[in-house]
This record gives sequence, C-alpha cells and structure tokens, in this order.
Amino acid sequence: MSIPGTILIRGGLLLAGTGREPLSGGALLIEGKYIMAAGPEREVAAPAGAEIIDAGGALIMPGMFNLHDHISRKSLRRPKPGVSFRVQGAKLMAEPVEYLALHSARNALDELQSGVTTIRDFGLAGYSNIALRRAIDEGLVTGPRFLVCGKPLCITGGHTWTWAREADGVDEVLQAVREQIRAGADCIKFMASGGLAHFPDEDPDVVEFNLDELQAGVFEAHKFRKPCAAHCYATMAIKNAVRAGIDSVEHGVYLDEEAIDLMLEHGTSMVPTISGLAFLQRQHRSLGMVDLADEIATRVLGPQMSSIRAAWEAGIPIGVGSDSAGEVVEEMELLQEAAGLTAPQCLEAATRVSAGIAGLGDQLGTLEPGKLADVVLMDAAAVDDISKARNVQLVIKEGKPVTGLLL
Repeated sequence: MSIPGTILIRGGLLLAGTGREPLSGGALLIEGKYIMAAGPEREVAAPAGAEIIDAGGALIMPGMFNLHDHISRKSLRRPKPGVSFRVQGAKLMAEPVEYLALHSARNALDELQSGVTTIRDFGLAGYSNIALRRAIDEGLVTGPRFLVCGKPLCITGGHTWTWAREADGVDEVLQAVREQIRAGADCIKFMASGGLAHFPDEDPDVVEFNLDELQAGVFEAHKFRKPCAAHCYATMAIKNAVRAGIDSVEHGVYLDEEAIDLMLEHGTSMVPTISGLAFLQRQHRSLGMVDLADEIATRVLGPQMSSIRAAWEAGIPIGVGSDSAGEVVEEMELLQEAAGLTAPQCLEAATRVSAGIAGLGDQLGTLEPGKLADVVLMDAAAVDDISKARNVQLVIKEGKPVTGLLL
C-alpha cells in the first residue's frame, strides 16, 4: 500500500543548488509539499509504501525561476511568418483582457512543463496576471507559482504606456503604487527609462521617472513590504533606481563603474533578460531589417553583454528572467557567453540566486530539508552543456508531479 504524498526519487545526479558539486547516486525524499531529505541514496531512507521514482541517471535539481516575464505575451516568441514582434505584439495587446487571460493560462502551463516552477510577472493589460495567480493557487488551472506586479508604472507616454499605469509626479506615483497594492500586487514595477518597444523611435537611453518619483514610489511600496524592480537601460536611470532603494535592476544595459559600486553598496541585484533582446534582434534580421538588427546589436546587446560580465565579476547577484520573447535556457546560455559561468553556475542562477532575489530563498531554490518540493528531472548532461536543460523529463511542484492540465 502506497503512502499518499510520499515520494522517493533515487538513482540520479543530485544538484542541490547549494554550491556543492553534483552528487552521483543521489536521492530526494518528499513528504507532502516538503523535502524531508536529500543526499547519497544510501543515506536517504523512505518509509514502506512510498512512491519510488527511478531517476535513471537524470539530473535532480530545484525548480527554476523566471524572474521577469509577461506571461500573456509569451506567444510572441513564436511569431507568425513574416510578422514582426512589434506588429504582432501590438495586435496581441489590443485583444480583450479575457482573451489574454486564455493566452496566459496556456503559456503558464508551457513554462511549468519546461521546469520553471516560479514566475515573477511584470504586467499585462488589465489585472489578468493577478487573476491567473489566483486561478493557479485555487487549482482551477495548472501553472507555476506567480509573483505579480499588477500593472507596471510609467510616466505619461513612457515605456509601455499603452498597457501600463501612467503616473507623473510624486503624488500620482504614490497613488499608482497604492492602486497596485490594493489590487493584490506582490511587487511593484517601475519603468525608469526608455526601451526597445518602439526602437529606434523610442530611445532606450532616455531617463523617464525622476529620482524623487522613484524614491516616493519605492518608499511607499517598501512600507507595505512589497519589493520593487525597475526597468532600466540608461545609466542614470540605473543610478536613480538604486539610489531610490530599488531591489532589482531589470535589463541593466548601460552599467558603469559608479552604477556597479552603488548596486554593491545598496545590495541591488540584476536581472538582464538578454534572451528577450537577442530574440528581437534575430527576428529583425530574419525579416530583412538588417540595419535595425545591427543597430540593436551595437547599441544594446554589445553594451549589455559587457555590463553582465562587469556585474558578475563585481559580485552583483544575477538572476534569470526571459522577458516576453526570451526563454530561460537561452538566458542561461547567454549569461554563460557573457560572463563565463559554468553550467552548474547557470543552473544555480536560475534556482538559488533567483530564489533569493525573489525573496523566497528560505522556501525555494535549493533541495534541502524543510523547503518546498519544487523539483525538476532533466538530462544529466546539462551540468556540462547548459543547452541540455531543455530536455526536461519530470516536473514536481510542491510535491505533486505535473502530469497534464491539472496537478
């Protein structure tokens, strides 16, 4: 007779995410939602009747994080032939919120099946991300756990203004922050600079929110214990956000030495989302927009690769996030290319490091007793070749294997 909710995974290569070398012949014991034991198979005993999963030499590792996503827009990574990201994105975001919610549910399931068990979502039209979080929490649909910002905040006419909450001046920013908290936001997202949404008409090097606006917004969010993230390309926007107390810099394209020093001083982390930018550049090239693709490569991707390396070498925590058009494994591949990370370091960036950035390091990110049992079995070759992390064999979220549409 089996014991419901008790699972022993054995015979795999155990990567606990704690910085230790992968352990051959590893095992993991799960009871209910939690990890009870992790270590050599000979030291991990299961009670009689436990469900036994033979890992067959696969890599046993923590569930991965995607720290920067817009879940209803993930289909933009699969554009229709001959249609640009910008055109398809504008068409998608003009759809009714009800339709976007269906996109979100499908995309969330895809992300979970890829091994991503936690997503930080930075905004969609309406509050469909908050509704999706609730539906997943209540078991109506299957997906990763979500941390959501509600609507991102921007200045009037600023980056993503068509689906963000516009706010100008300290008083409006305070009101906008309070609105997101009232709606049920887990975190607050500020658009501190321009971006690539309408590049080259939109300049990513333009500072948008002023320092006093960011300071007021971050202070208000922190008062209610809500972490804050800022979309920052421009160097001064990064410095403004860090000085305002932002918890994570998203993108961080144009870092300089002073910005890095400020981030170290304030304990600020970085989520580059370079895979989303790289996809955009590749798509422009495939559609024959070679000059635009080259400009993005020169003005954005090149500086960002340099910024990632500088941040990594300085010791700034770097998490994994894909943005709308990116993908978590490609993000790890590009982090490896930019900063020379090993494959296990990439996997730890997507697990332990990202869990810490999300404020969930005490619950997730490593395979240790007492933590939630978010577990992925994947091709063991991923510890040498990060591209093999796409070969996922089994996903477990809070002790329940993902078997289809419902946990």
